[in-house]
Parts: sequence; C-alpha cells; structure tokens
Amino acid sequence: MGPMQFLPSTFAAYAVDGDGDGVADIWNPADAIYSAARYLCANGAGGGPRALYNAIYRYNHADWYVLMVMDVAGQLATRFGEPVPVAEAP
Repeated sequence: MGPMQFLPSTFAAYAVDGDGDGVADIWNPADAIYSAARYLCANGAGGGPRALYNAIYRYNHADWYVLMVMDVAGQLATRFGEPVPVAEAP
C-alpha cells in the first residue's frame, strides 16, 4: 500500500512521521519514504555494498528490482553531485 508499497504490518513496524504532522500515514509520501529508509537501515543497508544489496533485496525479493533501484539511485546521485552508492550481490 502507499507510494512505497508497504504491507500494512511492515509499515506499522517501521512507521515514521516524516512530515511532522503527528501521524505516520502509509499513503503520505514523506512518511512512507522515511519509513522505507528506516526499514532499509534496520536491515543493514549502511553496512557496505553487500549489506545494501541484501537490504534492498529483503524489501523486494527480486534481483532485477535491486539493480533498478541502484540504477535510479546512481542517476540521482550523479545529478546532484553526490557519491554514487554501490550494492554488491552476495
């Protein structure tokens, strides 16, 4: 459900009030994005390239999905002058 396609139970476990309105709403883009970041961090996304790959894969169990996410992340990083993130398959 919502812009980050959470299962309601997963959202409930990782919900963040990203826009500061006092409610964590699965349909609110700010809340959903911050909640997705919390989910990824809780699953080790900050632990290096392999850990990032595994965290994204846990979000959606498809290698093509991880590669697509990393491609988009790389495009955004390049556009805004940030370091390009690297994910390494196990």
